[in-house]
Amino acid sequence: MDIKKLQYFIAIAENLSFTAAAKELYITQPCLSLQIADLEKELGVKLFFRGKHSVQLTVAGTSILEEAKGVVAKVNEIANIARQAETGLTGKITLGYLGDAERKFLPQYLNYFRANYPKIALNLVRFANFADLDREIIDSNVDVAITIKKQTETLPLSSYKILYEDTLSLIVPAGYPFDADSDNPFESLGKETLFHIRREASGRSWDSTLQICAARGIKPKMVPVDNAQTVIMMVEAGQGFAILPHLVIESYSSKLLKHIPLSGEDVSINVIAAWKEDSYNPCIPIFLSALDMYFYSKTNSTGTINDLSHTGS
Repeated sequence: MDIKKLQYFIAIAENLSFTAAAKELYITQPCLSLQIADLEKELGVKLFFRGKHSVQLTVAGTSILEEAKGVVAKVNEIANIARQAETGLTGKITLGYLGDAERKFLPQYLNYFRANYPKIALNLVRFANFADLDREIIDSNVDVAITIKKQTETLPLSSYKILYEDTLSLIVPAGYPFDADSDNPFESLGKETLFHIRREASGRSWDSTLQICAARGIKPKMVPVDNAQTVIMMVEAGQGFAILPHLVIESYSSKLLKHIPLSGEDVSINVIAAWKEDSYNPCIPIFLSALDMYFYSKTNSTGTINDLSHTGS
């Protein structure tokens, strides 16, 4: 059944006039009469009594009027849902995150996003390590990832926006006896154990940490552990040292730790939003644009968070 014919039927029923309905629909009266005749033939019933000066609904016409309105409204609703899905105004975003880099802003941002885009569902997935999160972006199982990237690194097949900048810090037990006369805090750590998330999980971070140590004149023994929490716990226990982003350390308040901010291009990192370049999810541009607006508003009000204008791959 042609939805147009139902719309024509409704217009006549509401106007009780073929002439007025034809004007409302911007078609000729003969064309409208032909369409209604086809609809009556299709249904096998008469829908209108047509007198010389009046039009009335038949019992059959009256009985289907509200149903016809419901069908037309439902079809319009379906079309609207499809259009919103095409433009990304409705749909779903799967957001991957690591658990520490995002605590500074993510809960507040998600509240902001839900308030502005209530028809876009958010599926949050926490990952224990960089490698798994990187892989899920490439495999299109995660739409957007909040992760960490050194300024000198590249992300294959991914684009990204910088959310804010951070630096790596040296983490040692609170009472560690540094050489007060040395400008290089690494100098006394050459024989100490360096705890790090295992290579297969940390991916790009393992080798870069070794390079940071080599550039500062030491080659420590690296001991792999499963996650950042275990790294910090081992340092708290006095078993060695670690190199972690300052934002991770901010998440842990411990009197058993001492952290020393590092300087140099090789220890500068960015907290980023990353996504696959050829992703087809129309909600992704909306999510990223909302990130821009959120951080822009925070920058204007506090001046403490970086602009998100940089993208790259």
